[in-house]
Amino acid sequence: MITFNSLSTYFPAGSFEFVGNSQVKLNISAMTGDSLTLDSEAIKAIYTILDSLVTATNGINSDRAAQTPPLAPVTLASKVLTGTVAQPGYEYKVDFIVDSSTFLNNLKDPTV
Repeated sequence: MITFNSLSTYFPAGSFEFVGNSQVKLNISAMTGDSLTLDSEAIKAIYTILDSLVTATNGINSDRAAQTPPLAPVTLASKVLTGTVAQPGYEYKVDFIVDSSTFLNNLKDPTV
């Protein structure tokens, strides 16, 4: 199962904080290493979140491949280098599986 604790190993230290009362805070300042305000540019934070999800997907798949017998890889997040040498870019893709038999909480964890 993908949990905030399991994701935290692939995100920068301090990215997730349990603040009590059933609340988990995504600490974008810790994630980017920048002092932020609501007027700060958001692109670096979005990039860090997406890139960390790709790193987590790769780590999860490495762990699954090491199982006996090996488990099939999951598809959660991926990135592809796009653009040109002069102007490179990344295209990110995040996949979610939907359990159509339920109405509420219908997103499925790809590792389960």
